[in-house]
Parts: sequence; structure tokens; C-alpha cells
Amino acid sequence: MEKAALKISKTTISILSSRFITYIFLVLLFLFNFLWFYKLGFKTIMGDDLSMWSYFNNSSSIKSLIFNYSGGKYRPIFILFSFFLFKLFSYHYTLYFYFNILFNFLIIFAFFHIIKKVSNNSFIAFLISILFITSRFSYYNILQTTGFLMSLSLFIFLLIIYFSIDYLKSGKTKNAIFILILNFLIVFTYEIYIVLVPFLFFIFFNKNFYLKKIKQIIISSLVFLPFIINFSLKIFAFHSNALIGTAGQAITFNIARIITFFFDGVLNLFWINAGPEYLNGITFSSVTKNINLYIAINILILITIFIFYLKSLKTEKFSQAKLFLLFILLLFSLLLAASITIRQELRWLFAPFLIFLIYFSYIFSNIKTVGYRSTFIKYLLLLCFCMLTIKVDVYYKSYLPNVYFVSAQKISDSLYEQTIQKYGENIANFNVILIKNNNLNWPMLNSDSTFFLPYLQDKKFKVNLVDNTKNLVEVGSNNNEKIIALELNNSTNQVQDISGQIQYLKSKARDEKSYKFNFISNFSNGNIEPKNKIVDTPNGSGVFLMDWNIGSIKKQSMTILSGFETTYKDIQIGEDNKLKVSFGMPYTNGDGAKVIIYAVNNNEKNKIFDSDIKPGSNEWENIDISLKDYVGQKIDIIFSTVSPSGDETADWIALADVAIVK
Repeated sequence: MEKAALKISKTTISILSSRFITYIFLVLLFLFNFLWFYKLGFKTIMGDDLSMWSYFNNSSSIKSLIFNYSGGKYRPIFILFSFFLFKLFSYHYTLYFYFNILFNFLIIFAFFHIIKKVSNNSFIAFLISILFITSRFSYYNILQTTGFLMSLSLFIFLLIIYFSIDYLKSGKTKNAIFILILNFLIVFTYEIYIVLVPFLFFIFFNKNFYLKKIKQIIISSLVFLPFIINFSLKIFAFHSNALIGTAGQAITFNIARIITFFFDGVLNLFWINAGPEYLNGITFSSVTKNINLYIAINILILITIFIFYLKSLKTEKFSQAKLFLLFILLLFSLLLAASITIRQELRWLFAPFLIFLIYFSYIFSNIKTVGYRSTFIKYLLLLCFCMLTIKVDVYYKSYLPNVYFVSAQKISDSLYEQTIQKYGENIANFNVILIKNNNLNWPMLNSDSTFFLPYLQDKKFKVNLVDNTKNLVEVGSNNNEKIIALELNNSTNQVQDISGQIQYLKSKARDEKSYKFNFISNFSNGNIEPKNKIVDTPNGSGVFLMDWNIGSIKKQSMTILSGFETTYKDIQIGEDNKLKVSFGMPYTNGDGAKVIIYAVNNNEKNKIFDSDIKPGSNEWENIDISLKDYVGQKIDIIFSTVSPSGDETADWIALADVAIVK
């Protein structure tokens, strides 16, 4: 019975390794790759992509492309490939996006065959390739046009690994030649891969051990040639620092920072989100208990598989130990490269993660099993590992909008929607005013015009950048001019049309001349109750000043949380005086609130206004409250908010333009 089960098991494995099944798996991976990414695309090029477009748009000489050294980086192969893509796609982000997805499959194809080569099993290759697709290290490659740098270099890197495996097995000269050529290509595609030198030297030196020492050294030393040429060009031709990191900053080898980033990188390989929100999407401390449990189980599965693998080692222990050291050397080198600059981005951990998956596949496939039961347990562990990993990756994917380049891409798209998409080339006929915001700097390249150039190349157009809303009136003072005023809402990462703000500010300037008492200007005179209740607001109280956007108009508002009130004492009421108020409910996640205004005269408290307000107000409501019953008297005025439902969560009321007027 046991022999029959073992025979069935071997037959199943043989089927899973057949060519037909391989084709089926590759088709499924192609579809899965598309479905995982296709909804993530955007509309516009921005940031580094916009900079690249601007450079290519003004460069046509092949010589200038080959000797491009912008940002202290020498990447001629990437530049040439990117220029070709620019000629094909120009500024059309969507075309780049789908090309990146397609090219990603080419990488998956190479990765699949590497896993199949080390495991001799298409099923293992299929499962591990899915983990390649869902990995949170892959999004930059897909979502940024300059992500092609990562994709192209990663593809060449996997080809190096593929031929290195063949070379270690066969020692064929053609594989060595392929490795040397690919090593040259990858260094001049993305210089971070100079760290492959120790790994490749070890392979060549070890494999050519039977040669005379001088020949052995010469052949092994060829792997240093691209590194030497690259550094020599930077130092002697470009007169630059040989080691330039991210953001064009010279690498300083801060040991404490390198060690911190290195261990963060190790943790990230094991799905532990060690890094800030703007790089990782969510911090480790914010991850749910369930996800941390899945990660812990996965780590236990990895330890279990490694123990089973060690128990399976009865022969060839020395060769297996050498492979392990080779894996550690390569992993260490790649992690070090991802740790020596001013920050550690997840995209730099993609290569070490793939090496980790390749070695994992190798040791898993080398676990020897006896009988159906042990084989079943082995593959059950693999399935659990893959399912839990995908579960964690899906969770991390939901926090992708927090990552800096995705957040910036949302800003870029919203700016495009409020300008080019809405008005087309006619936008050049408008005076477009944009309020400055640091979060706009990278998407717009710190420029008042570059962002719009791809869409209006034949028109001279720029936006007017102003410091704040108060400057809108000054810039938009020409009444005969067509004006569009825009502002970035930091809470939604969306650029909003606030054109109505100009008219509001003009009318406010006129209205303030008739103000007898301005409650906003005299906010500090209010007596807030309850006093002893501390809440998470700018002043720690339930009544505070804050600017709120409702509709397209931002107003400085007296904001009152449900359950709080503020009282202004001894307000003199004159002939024909009224209480002017604009109000709204700024938050959409409350369930509604009631604003109540009282007048107190001779200890008699009278309600002079109340209104139920639903969340998500589309515009400010404006009212004038008659005070004819109090003419010639001093009264107290109380502004308060209550929650009719009893649930006070997010039930905030914003009161603006609050004044006694004649």
C-alpha cells in the first residue's frame, strides 16, 4: 500500500513537471499578473517620470543620451531603452503602465524557469511565481514609468542567476561568457548591482579551481571590469563622486544607519513592515493582530521546512554548505546595497526577496519524503505558506495609497482632472491660481509650467502660485479675467477647485465693514464649557478655530464638537442689528448634529436658532437671525452643538462669518 502511494506521488510530480502543465501555469501567471495590477493605473506622468519626459523632449542626440549623467547616475543602457519607449509612448502614462505589466510578465517568465530549474517542479514554480507577483516590493516597477529601471535591471539580474546556476552545474564556457556580458549590461543599467561582484567572483574562482592559479585569477577578475570602467568614467570623465545615492546625495557610509536599514531589510523580507508609512504604506505598530499572526505562522513554517531540509541532508553536505554560503553572500550583498543610502525603499528589496524565494524553492524541493503522508504534509506546508503570504500581501496592498509615489500620483491626477481634463487646451485662456503646498513640489517638479507642457506643448502656459487663500483676491483682482483657483486638500490628496473662494473673499472684505462684533476675531473672549473635558483638537478643547472646505469655499470657522458650547458675554445690540452665521458639517463620518444658538437676557435663556445638519454638506448654509427683541440691551450669546442620536462621534459643526451686523 505504501509503495503504491509512493508511486502515485511520483507520478503526480511527473505530471506537474510536464511541458503542457508548464504552459497552463504560464498562462495563469500571465492572467494573474494582469489582474493584480490593472486597476492600479493612473492618468498622468509626474515627478521623476515628468523629469525624464522633459529631458527626452529636449534631447535627440544619441551621444547626449549615452553620456547622460543627470543626478550623478550613469545608466546609459536604461537611458537608451527609456528613450525608445519615449518615442513610442510620449507622455501617455497608460501606455507605459500596460507596457510595465507586460514586461513584468517577462520577468515572471524568467523567474518561473529559474524556480523550475532549481526545484524540477512546475507546481512549485507556479506557486512561488504568484508570490513574486503579489509582493509589495513590485509596485514601483509597475506604477512609475521610471520603474522600468527596476524592471530591466531585475530581468538582467535573473538572467545572471539563471546562467550562474547552469555554470555551477556544467562549467560550460558559453555560460561564463553570458554571465560576463550580462554583468556588464546590468552595471550600466543600474549601478546598484555592482554588489554582484563578490558573488560572481566566488562562482568563477570556485569553478575554475582546477586551472593554474594565474589563469584562475585572470578569469575570475573579469567580473571586476564593469565596476572599474563605471567608477573610472564617473571619476575621470564626469569628475564626480563615484558613489551617489538616492536624491543625488553622495553616499556617506553612516555605519549606524546602514546597520539599522540592513536589519529593517531582513525584517521586510519576512513580511514584517519595518519602515515609515510613506515608504511602506503602514507601520509595523499599526498592522492588525491577525496579519501579525499570519506572519508569525509563516516564519514558523519556514523554520520547519528548513529543519526538514537539514534532516534530509545525508550526503553532499559540503556542496550544500557551499551553496548556502553563496546564498548568504548574495543576499548580504543585495541587502547592503539597499541599506547604504539615506532611506530604504521597498523596491530595492525586490532582488534580495527573489533570491530568498529561489533558495527557499531549492531547499523545499530537496526535502526527501517517504510515502504519501509525508509528501502530503510537505506540500500542505507549502500551500499554507503561499496562502498566508498572499493574505498578507493583499492586506499591505490596501495601504498602497500611503506610499509616497502613489500618494503623489493621486495628487498629479487630480491636478490634471481640474485643469487639462476639464478645459482641454482652453486652459491656456484662464488665469489659473494654485495655492502653494509642499506636497505639490515633487509631482510638479517645483515648476509653474512643466506639469502642463506635455499637454500644451505649443502654448506658453503657467499657473500663478500664491502662498495662501488671502493672496487669491490680489492675484484674481481683474474682474474681466477668467479665473480658476485651485488648492490641494491634504486630507484627501486631491486638488480642489476653489474658484468660489475669490468671490467669497471679495464679498467678505465688503461685509466686514458692517460688522459690529466679529466672533471669529474675538474667539478668545468665548467661555467654553465643559472646561475640564480634554479632547484631541488643536487647542485641546471642544471649541476651536480651524479652516474648513465645504463645497468650493474655505472659511475660517469656530468649530464646535457635540456636547460643547461657547458663551460670549455682554454683547451690545443696536438698532437693526442681526446675527450673521454660515454653518456646515465638515466631516462625512458623523451621523448628523444640531446647532443651537441661545440669547441670554436678564438670566432668561431663549433659543433664537436651531437646525439639524446632515454630514457631507455640499455648501455653506447662510442665515441672518433677527435680534430686534434685544435692541439697546447687552446680552450673552451661546453657540452649542448636540447629537440627536446620542452618538457624538465626528459630530462637529463649523460656524463661519459669525458676526453682529447692521
